[in-house]
Amino acid sequence: MTDELTKCTFCGMELPSANIFHDLINCSEYLKTRAEKAEAELAPLLDRVKKAEDEIEGKYEQRYLWLEEVYDNIRDMLGVEDTDATFEDGLVVEKLASLQAELAAERESRRWIPCGERMPEMSPFTETPEFQYSANCLILINGKVIRRAYYDTSVDEWVCLENAKLFGEDEKVTHWQRLPSAPEADK
Repeated sequence: MTDELTKCTFCGMELPSANIFHDLINCSEYLKTRAEKAEAELAPLLDRVKKAEDEIEGKYEQRYLWLEEVYDNIRDMLGVEDTDATFEDGLVVEKLASLQAELAAERESRRWIPCGERMPEMSPFTETPEFQYSANCLILINGKVIRRAYYDTSVDEWVCLENAKLFGEDEKVTHWQRLPSAPEADK
């Protein structure tokens, strides 16, 4: 009577089916060898992972130090005392919000405004309600030529400051911008 042969699920050795202890006893050495081989194969990969983790940690540390330096510079520029409580108290945030509002207002005052969006405000120096005009502005004609002009509501047209003439039909005013304020005199 011949025993049927089966293959060990770990090492592939053909065994009599009656040998139920092979997997537990004989293959333990095989499994140990396979584990050591797998560990040796994975060692370079694990080293690379560890190195990448160290690099990432170093970059985070560098970024943290950089952000701390930026925060210190912001506090210096804002004139905020160097205390830990300033950020929690919102002083730096309040000052930054105030500066952002000032910057937004400055940008708004210097941007080119499309005529379709709005026309300039009327000058407070107009003498009669029938004749109202804007403060002097810079205008873009056909999107490229810059001229100085004012907007006259009595004729609903822009008037050129250089020659006091209205612009022709082929000269379409597309954008305007208020003239900047005169420089402040040194004190």
